[in-house]
Amino acid sequence: MDYQGDGWAVMGDGTRFWGVLGAAGLFLVSPDDYVLMQLRAAWTNRGGTWAVPGGARNPGETAVDAALRETWEETCVESGHIKVLGECVTSEFPLSHVLRREPLNEEALLERVEHGDEVFHPDHGGQGIIGLGNRGWWEIKDENFSEKWTYTTVIAECDEQLAFTATSESSDLAWHHIDKLEELDLLPAFKDALPTLRQELKRLRAAGD
Repeated sequence: MDYQGDGWAVMGDGTRFWGVLGAAGLFLVSPDDYVLMQLRAAWTNRGGTWAVPGGARNPGETAVDAALRETWEETCVESGHIKVLGECVTSEFPLSHVLRREPLNEEALLERVEHGDEVFHPDHGGQGIIGLGNRGWWEIKDENFSEKWTYTTVIAECDEQLAFTATSESSDLAWHHIDKLEELDLLPAFKDALPTLRQELKRLRAAGD
């Protein structure tokens, strides 16, 4: 099966999380304890809140690989400037199913989807949608996945507050002091994870001394 990690992971109550194989993000800290934070674009999941760069994991990708790739895609910060210290699972939820995505390339069907018609694939039953770069996709219900969805936060350091370039998934990027992050309108799951991340960063730094 040829697919990527993009798509929704769905809990029994209908709550959705992005990334059918889970997701990962990068908690990148400078020597003066500033964290690279991302204001999520309005069109993204939980848009308008601040969190760390991150996104869906692809097949065969480790959490570290995914976090570094997503950070590059969203901030243009290169992995060569980043020292990974460790990682921890900061969110975990039971799943009902996932809605994975495959490209919808048939021009006639794509025109119908763009027109607002409900279009379903004759074989796998996926529904035609527009999304991810304003492209056409089949959204396919799949129950053959892990019973749990996880978000892994990769904790890392850099030698200075690195320069960045915001891409389409970011309304803004900025370095914010680790002790003042709660002053931002944070993504709820990231806010809940902050105490654990601060403690884990302190432990990892002590272990590396």
